Amino acid sequence: MKPRYLWLFLILSCSKEGDLGVNTGFYGDQSGTDIVAIQSENGRKLWLLRADSMFQAGDTIRLKKVELEFFNKYGKSQSVLHADSGVYFQESGNMVGMGHVEVLGNDGSFMRTKTLTYSKTDSLIYTEDSVYIKSKDQEVWGIGLRSDPGLRRIEVVKQVRGHGSDQRWEK
Repeated sequence: MKPRYLWLFLILSCSKEGDLGVNTGFYGDQSGTDIVAIQSENGRKLWLLRADSMFQAGDTIRLKKVELEFFNKYGKSQSVLHADSGVYFQESGNMVGMGHVEVLGNDGSFMRTKTLTYSKTDSLIYTEDSVYIKSKDQEVWGIGLRSDPGLRRIEVVKQVRGHGSDQRWEK
């Protein structure tokens, strides 16, 4: 049985005729501004999305000026992603942030890249673009990244260089 997700979209103004008010999903081509969406699974909040505007065509929702807050398995906020734009795929639950993508972890860690994909199935964020990561005592540059949304388990794929704790390294 395929899991069902609770969707709550609050649209404060819409460009489609009619009052959409509060919806539990979008059907057909729609657009709106001041978007807020929450996704949960089995009563656990996975993420909270805010966007300046959206346009939906079928399964794909395009977003502008995105803020995406990720929650851990205990319902605590673990990081916040900011991006110029994004795409959400309803069927898979995956998202892609594009433009100036930045993720700030609750532990103060910071990551910057051009595009970042969130895989709902794997609960991973990843990119093939260049990345910059800064934590309390390290700075890392490289190409490609795989991480949990909270930036606790980070793997930089190639051309890794950085410094931290009075050490320098390259891979």
